[in-house]
Amino acid sequence: MSKHTKKQDGAAIRAALKHPIIDSDAHVVECEFALIDTLKDVAGAAMAARFESALGQHAMQRWYHADEATRRKQRIGRPSFWHVPAETRDRATAMLPGLMRERLDEFGIDFAVVYTTLGLSFIHMTDHEMRRALCRALNKLNADVFAEHRRRMTPVALIPMHTPEAALEEMRFAVNTLGMNAITISGHEWRPVAGSPGARYIDYLALDSEYDYDPVWQECIKLGVVPTSHVGTYGGPTHGSISNYTFNHAGHFAAGADMFCRALLLGGVPKRFPHGRLIHPWFLRHLG
Repeated sequence: MSKHTKKQDGAAIRAALKHPIIDSDAHVVECEFALIDTLKDVAGAAMAARFESALGQHAMQRWYHADEATRRKQRIGRPSFWHVPAETRDRATAMLPGLMRERLDEFGIDFAVVYTTLGLSFIHMTDHEMRRALCRALNKLNADVFAEHRRRMTPVALIPMHTPEAALEEMRFAVNTLGMNAITISGHEWRPVAGSPGARYIDYLALDSEYDYDPVWQECIKLGVVPTSHVGTYGGPTHGSISNYTFNHAGHFAAGADMFCRALLLGGVPKRFPHGRLIHPWFLRHLG
């Protein structure tokens, strides 16, 4: 930037434009205590206690609490060293939907599609019972805290995909019961290889899967939601450095999206469902 160029804030940039600005990848940083309370309501105190115990096994906690020998032996991928705002007001903005809504005009944003943050680390949980309970709890929590702000922000429901039945149940609950109008899925699933203890493979869902996911794509069309995917390949064979977070982070969302899109295309999903909506009419109505 030239020294003669004045830095403009988001509101000033927005004022000079003739089209709406949509943040299609906004995020809420959920309060863990609120999630645990909601999880108790959804699945009981025992499940909430299991979840609190399991938190210590997630990549960030595991890596930072392990010594070098353990990281190397277990191949624990290096997690982020900073992933939430450090400035107090910005951190509060990410956690409090009312404050987030209040600052949208300051940022120059007309509408925000708000993804979970905690949920992105839970979407590949191998404990499927806990994963389903967490998806339900996160969806209920976010639907509730964003309810009064839905004209400017919409929360994205988290959908478990380890079986089509699990996906269908949560999609219907999120849309029909909670009134949510956007969803995100894993885009791929890790599966155990039968007869080979410890071995696993990637199920691409739309291609070569042992499950039939066509009912899921059909239900997306019926409910008017688009199956976005906001997970990458972090920790996998291409992004699994035990020492360098930048190596793990760079391109891993693109790799995950590329894998999902290739599976959809080469698995014939657009051909079998050629009339599926790509833009939900709700957005068109509310954005004018």
